[in-house]
Amino acid sequence: MNIKYFIAVFVFLFGITNLGFGQSVNQEVTKAIQQNFEQMGSAMANGNAKKLAQHFTEDALLKFPGQPPITGRKGIEEAHEKMIEEGIGVKPSTTEVQTFGDMAYEIGTYKLISVESETVIDHGDYSTIWKKKNDEWKIHRDIISSIKPQKSSTKQ
Repeated sequence: MNIKYFIAVFVFLFGITNLGFGQSVNQEVTKAIQQNFEQMGSAMANGNAKKLAQHFTEDALLKFPGQPPITGRKGIEEAHEKMIEEGIGVKPSTTEVQTFGDMAYEIGTYKLISVESETVIDHGDYSTIWKKKNDEWKIHRDIISSIKPQKSSTKQ
C-alpha cells in the first residue's frame, strides 16, 4: 500500500471524525446556553437581578448600543435591576454557536419587550462570548446591536 494513500485516508477519516465531534460539542453548548437563558428569564421575571448576574463571569463586559460598556458582575446586576424596574424583558434567539475549548461564541437575535403588554420595544442582534468555568458556561462578553434607528444628536 502506498504511504501517500494511507496518509490521505487517515487525514480524511480524522477530519470526518473531528467534524462530527465538533457538531456534538456545539449541540451540547447550545443546550447549555438555552438552559442559561431559561434560568436568566426566570430570574428576571421574579425580579432577581442578582441571580441573573450569576450567569456572567466576574469580569464580564456588557455593551448596549450608544452606551459605554458595563464591566463586572455587579455593574451588570445593576443594569438588569433597572430593566426589571422599567418592566423590560428580553427574548433571545440563538442562530449560531461555535466552541473553542473552554470558550464559545454565540450569534443571535433579540427582542426587548414590555413585560406588561408584550409590545416589542427594541430588536436587533447580539454577539456573545461564553466561558466555561467549573463546568458551567457563563457570559464573558456580550455585545448588543440594535436594529432600531438611533435618534440623531445633531441639530439642523
